Amino acid sequence: MSTTASTTTPSNAPHFPPADVIQSLQKPILPSEWRCISMASPAKYTVSEALEKLEKCLPVGSRLKILLADTTRIEIAVYEPTLAQASAAAELYDQMRDVIRLAPGAPLISLGLRSIGTTTFGDRTTGPKKQPDSGFMPSTRVPGEWPTVVMEVGLSESRPELYQDVQRWFRISDGSVNQVKLVISVKLFETTPTLAKRMEVTFYERAAAPQCAQILPGTHTYTWTQAQPPSVPISIPVLHMYDLAPVWLPNPIVLSTAQLQYWMDMVFQALP
Repeated sequence: MSTTASTTTPSNAPHFPPADVIQSLQKPILPSEWRCISMASPAKYTVSEALEKLEKCLPVGSRLKILLADTTRIEIAVYEPTLAQASAAAELYDQMRDVIRLAPGAPLISLGLRSIGTTTFGDRTTGPKKQPDSGFMPSTRVPGEWPTVVMEVGLSESRPELYQDVQRWFRISDGSVNQVKLVISVKLFETTPTLAKRMEVTFYERAAAPQCAQILPGTHTYTWTQAQPPSVPISIPVLHMYDLAPVWLPNPIVLSTAQLQYWMDMVFQALP
């Protein structure tokens, strides 16, 4: 279920948030609802200040996710966090973390990586902002380092909405020091007594054309059900994971059938 609220309040309006936005923020959220709210950015506040004011209007139990926020427009989503989404993001993060470690238990910092979790990505004041569900970011920016990788998990969002999120990630980080190079999009499908649990995972990389996204070469959308998952193991070429290819390239990152099945089991157990 998806609903949309918008406002045409001019950017120099004296009151922020506008009354209709406050009403939409405070309206109770249904379990499967993903409520999108769009408004003009206020001239009297920075982007960070505006987002802070919006978050203070939320009722207990609701979450705000930044779809896109800059000096002209703010687009957010209000939803009720689900265990399925959290599990999908956490388990994928764990799988990626484990296969790229130099040794079992080695800290990510030893690879020059750090977790970004759901931290707001973007300039602290005036620049565009967005929030992932999980991801990695290099601790420094030197040749051969890992790029910024973000993960987007959608339960109520449609495939087109998730793809729009992917394009936004590439667009807002264009020219950034921590430019997003890879977005892993996970689409969860709600379960019913008559439908099998399933999910789709798509790997998108930044395309050569500006503000475009393309499926990572050599991969496609992977779909899992409760049955044996097809199209595994997944092999992610290291060449597509580095900003600049180092002199020596290790073997591709491989997610095995056992790893993926474990991840699917954890996610499916969390679905409503």
